[in-house]
Amino acid sequence: MDRRVFMTVVGAGILAPFVAEAQQATKIYRVGVLWHAESREEEGPIFDAFIRGLRERGYLDGRNIAFEHRFAAEMPERFKSMATELVALKPDLLVGVSPPSAVALKNTATSIPIVFTVVGDAVAVGLVPSHAGHGGTVTGFTILTPDLIAKRLQLLAEILPGLKRVGVLYNPDNPLKHRILREVTEATQTLALAPQLAEARKAGDIDSSFAQFAKSGIKAALIAPDAMLWLESKRIARLAIAAGIADTQFSREGAEAGSLFSYATNLPEVARQTSDYVVTILLGTRPQDLPMMQPTKFELLINLKPAKALGLTISQSC
Repeated sequence: MDRRVFMTVVGAGILAPFVAEAQQATKIYRVGVLWHAESREEEGPIFDAFIRGLRERGYLDGRNIAFEHRFAAEMPERFKSMATELVALKPDLLVGVSPPSAVALKNTATSIPIVFTVVGDAVAVGLVPSHAGHGGTVTGFTILTPDLIAKRLQLLAEILPGLKRVGVLYNPDNPLKHRILREVTEATQTLALAPQLAEARKAGDIDSSFAQFAKSGIKAALIAPDAMLWLESKRIARLAIAAGIADTQFSREGAEAGSLFSYATNLPEVARQTSDYVVTILLGTRPQDLPMMQPTKFELLINLKPAKALGLTISQSC
């Protein structure tokens, strides 16, 4: 497997050079952003990458763009109320970060353009009608995280020869739950693995789920894609090592936090590239004229520290 893979999703001929236009602009564009975490600090690299992308294109907060940030803290009622609040401000454009944010904005039935980003499957959650995009006032960047479940399970089986059982931690409130469980079922059947499912709706549930895995003798676990579980990457990595479990997370942040490996798109890079669409739409392009962007390359990140702690040897073929 080629480890030198990075996400490249921006199509040639779609995006124009923006810096000159931004420097000449006299209008201050208003952009409402609905985030999934509790704060800018919790959004971490995704928040920073999105703002950096706009800065690279000449758009600076307070100079030619004004942000209205709202942080829903993974609370369903806050997604709805904050989406309504942002729409009432009548911004030039709305950005939804994660499926609940983007869906809440779309469900306001507004005519304001909406750009979504880091959404696992935009079709499955109803943001666009097909992978070709063309969702009216909605477009953006999907990351296809459910599609990577089979590959991550395959890698687990390669790293742990003779693996028979695998723990699967998922959030039953995730809008992609059924798609995720279907992918798990198909992949484990193909690999002759017996899955042990554990649910986590909130952070505290993760502790009890790993205690359940440890009690059952589980030695490997797949962490299903989910915004709440992404926020708890460090907790998951810590619990996995303490229980002697080799786990795979769905973002590089998970591997960097101490999990064995991740196989995924680069989420901060997706957020940075989202700024291209934000600027393109602000300058007059209709969202329906911009295709939904999908990843074509992924990155495998292996953390050798937990591998050593678990007594694992990582093959060069991984």
